[in-house]
Amino acid sequence: MHLSVKFDCLRIQMWTNRLWILGENSEMNRILCLLGMVYVSVSLGATEMEPAEGFTISGDLSSIDGDLTGAYVEVTGWEYDATGEQLTLDFGRATLEQGKFEIEAKVDEPKVVNVVVIAPRAREHTQFLVVIEPGAKITLSSKGTWLKGVFPISGKGRHAQLVESWQQSEEYLTIREEYLTKYRDYVEQSQIIQNIPENSKNNPDSRIDSTDTESQEEIPQHRELVKKLNRIRYGFLEKVATNAKNPIDALLALELRAFWGDEEALPIYDRLAKTLDEDLVTRRVIHNRNVHASHLASIGFDRSLVIGKGVPDFTLPSMHGEEITLRDVLDQKDLVLVDFWASWCGPCIATFPALKELYASYSLHGFEIVSVSVDSSHDIWSQGSEQHELPWVNLGELKGFQGEIARSYGVTFIPKSYLINPQGHIVQKDLSINQLKEFLVQKYGEPPKTDDPSTGTN
Repeated sequence: MHLSVKFDCLRIQMWTNRLWILGENSEMNRILCLLGMVYVSVSLGATEMEPAEGFTISGDLSSIDGDLTGAYVEVTGWEYDATGEQLTLDFGRATLEQGKFEIEAKVDEPKVVNVVVIAPRAREHTQFLVVIEPGAKITLSSKGTWLKGVFPISGKGRHAQLVESWQQSEEYLTIREEYLTKYRDYVEQSQIIQNIPENSKNNPDSRIDSTDTESQEEIPQHRELVKKLNRIRYGFLEKVATNAKNPIDALLALELRAFWGDEEALPIYDRLAKTLDEDLVTRRVIHNRNVHASHLASIGFDRSLVIGKGVPDFTLPSMHGEEITLRDVLDQKDLVLVDFWASWCGPCIATFPALKELYASYSLHGFEIVSVSVDSSHDIWSQGSEQHELPWVNLGELKGFQGEIARSYGVTFIPKSYLINPQGHIVQKDLSINQLKEFLVQKYGEPPKTDDPSTGTN
């Protein structure tokens, strides 16, 4: 016989709701928990992981196009310790076997986790946020044959309430299907441009005119669709964060990025700090609020980093672990483009073919590019870098938008770039490919013909 005694504040739902509405302090909340929530559970033949405490994420992705050999799924979460250090919670990793996988892990409270699916042979990956809780069963379901079309489905529980309610709506699915089509066409178009022989790109008889492609890059159709998808997503989550009777739901909505980048999140965090259990506040409220406030400050950094101002120096590792300092690069080059990107950022990747052309044309003049990845792991960064074969300085901070360097440069969206002179001052910022090309032509002249043997390129 297995005997366990548990303290569970979630079982005083009626009291907690009232405290949330009245804004009572966490001390009273804890007293009620201690008085009313001690219970004894008895189970016969209990295993190490009781079903009520576990969650499962599984799926069958065998319908996905591409080579899934070596493909795997990872589930991770995050929270903070009392000192403010961010902790990564590893909930498991599973390799796909004939397209199928299952991850089972223990969880004692509702959490938001990141699920990433990586197919190294196909050089593709996708990731999404999932709400887990004791007893949750999440299935990765594919709509179509593309990895980007995978959805997490539960059918019940908090994930269904906070994610599926908007993610599986007819409006969202219709727009997302159109988005995936436009995005895939955009990526394929960029790859076609990248693979066209250099001596035919300026041929008027070529089927694809590079000038037309560059003009299309200014307003890609899929970006407008992303805005529509975000309006559905954040419109729902922000209502939950503001109006939820259960503070746990409000916290989860914030962790699902409701009000991200908006000051409206701060008073909600403050209210949660007065309502939730002290341990929960320490791990998931206080420092998340600080990160959010820091993000708002980074927006201020972006506004302060104007043309003529100096940029912060930084040192970051390359793919091979070599530490490279921006100041050292500036000392050796005439003009440096610091370009923030991530392997999941389609608009970032779409600029690479044109950037490679400009780099090949002007690197001998002293033009350099320093890419800074804001991916979340070295594996994802490495995969994206190898796929796109970046020829310039390629560095990784790998802390998302919360990295110290990303924040100091005001990186709240990507792609984001700064063109910097040897003195470390901003010459231009957030240039489109056309604007960058125009600037380089004015400074160094028209690029030599790509089929000219004197250029050393072909």
